[in-house]
Amino acid sequence: MLARDDNVTELSFSRGTAIRISTLHDIWDQRDDIKLKETLEALLHPKDRGNFNIFVYDHRNPETSGWLDNFPPDQFDYKLHADVRKDGTIKIELHR
Repeated sequence: MLARDDNVTELSFSRGTAIRISTLHDIWDQRDDIKLKETLEALLHPKDRGNFNIFVYDHRNPETSGWLDNFPPDQFDYKLHADVRKDGTIKIELHR
């Protein structure tokens, strides 16, 4: 995540995908940073993450940079499980 300025820090890694946010129309504050991280955390499945991780680097505030984590499964009100059967029907179970 980069502010609207010319300070660019190159990140190096051996594999993965990098997404750079720059040249924003608005100045981002701490609330925007938190909202972005919370939104990205939703991509992380609580149990079956496999080898999928998200690292956020903010050159404006390096001490808040780091790996994102998600809520443990018991922090949600509902759990949805869907099973697609061979005949194309779907069985959906909702647990509260």
